[in-house]
Amino acid sequence: MQNRTRRLLNIAVGAAAIAIPSFASAAVLINDTFTYSDGAIVTVSSNAWIQNSGSGTYNVVSNRLLSTDNDATFPTGGAADTADFYRAFTQQAKTDTTYASFTLNVTSGDLPTITVASSAPYFAHFMASTTSGAVSTSTFVAKTFLMGGTTAGTFKLGLSSNSNTVQSSIDNLAADTDYKVVLSFNGTTHVATLDLYTTSNILLAAGISGEDFAGYTVSSIAGLAGFQFRTSGASDGDKFIDNLLVGSSYTDVVPEPSSLSAAGASSLLVLLKRRKRA
Repeated sequence: MQNRTRRLLNIAVGAAAIAIPSFASAAVLINDTFTYSDGAIVTVSSNAWIQNSGSGTYNVVSNRLLSTDNDATFPTGGAADTADFYRAFTQQAKTDTTYASFTLNVTSGDLPTITVASSAPYFAHFMASTTSGAVSTSTFVAKTFLMGGTTAGTFKLGLSSNSNTVQSSIDNLAADTDYKVVLSFNGTTHVATLDLYTTSNILLAAGISGEDFAGYTVSSIAGLAGFQFRTSGASDGDKFIDNLLVGSSYTDVVPEPSSLSAAGASSLLVLLKRRKRA
């Protein structure tokens, strides 16, 4: 009986080891849950966020970042806005892959309106760094766009590696719904990708890809060093943003899901302990 129990224990432990892959968490570069007082993001974050262009402000409202466009319709706490705000992080090596995730909720009261890929506004992206280590306010990668959806009352999420034209997109996303947007930019291939999850980490779309940004190879770009949210005009729509993570591995920005196999192994261990006591 003891030999049989020992064999079952070995099976359970082995199953758990197989079910839970080992990922090294390289480095979380930004972890911002926007748990600030309500108010202008630059002020309430004590300048962790920096405004580098445009007018107006992003406001923190009930621990979410509210981005409103420059029209007369916006949620409580919003105001006309065409501003760009970024947060810096430790400069990454030029050939590294950098990752980011954030929660996005586009409001039904003011959806994005542009449907033409070459005219769509982008609202989020990584920022390159210069050879001096400063954040570049002119070179952006993994540009993420908002467009009007094909179905009325929906929106479309688009991506390019650097182009101002959407290269690929996800259509007919629901308004007033939290989505987890996951971005990456590969410094070796010069290509951005986008994955979309529910906030409970159920994958909805994977591997949405941008073009090869060949211009990334120029000597004036040293790597990536910032993440920015921006508003370009009245067609952007209004949105809430939360839970920004930037990291140097995928699992820095998308926590590993729990494993049913691991849970089963744990249950087997409990059962075996009960049998042993009996």
